[in-house]
Amino acid sequence: MRYVEGAGIAAARPTGPLVRAESQAPEPPPAEEPTFATTAEQAGERPNQYKLVIIQSAGEIDVREHMIRLAHIEAPGADEVCTAEAGRQWPCGARARTALRRLVRRRAINCFEDTENAVPGAPLPADCEVAGINLSEWLVEYGWARPAADAPRKFEQLYNMAQVNKRGLFQPNGR
Repeated sequence: MRYVEGAGIAAARPTGPLVRAESQAPEPPPAEEPTFATTAEQAGERPNQYKLVIIQSAGEIDVREHMIRLAHIEAPGADEVCTAEAGRQWPCGARARTALRRLVRRRAINCFEDTENAVPGAPLPADCEVAGINLSEWLVEYGWARPAADAPRKFEQLYNMAQVNKRGLFQPNGR
């Protein structure tokens, strides 16, 4: 072991064995519950994890095994076109899909799939999250989707805030 001393630098030399002192930092608060807890999760079910998914549109995800439709939202299709306040048309569906792709990137998504309400041949409804972010809530919060009739009340509040803040589909210039 080397101790540097000189030019105003002095290092204390230990005189006995080193002992770790107890931390004086307060205990951190307990972790918050995930924001997308569902009845399935409360029943002890574990989500399915999907890696390298393909975002087909803001509301549909190809998980390679099957298609998933994000629960509680109505999102524009990938080829949908919207009209801005000035009358100019813009590719809102493609922009919504791109926003979701940027959120997910190459991360795995976790989904609680609603097999009870599955329709043969249709995408499987699911409540999905990435990195603790509920995808349906995020799309509504940022104005890229509307709450469906079965959506929790929170979705309506997020939707109203997106309108007030002119996010996503509510941008006046339709960027």
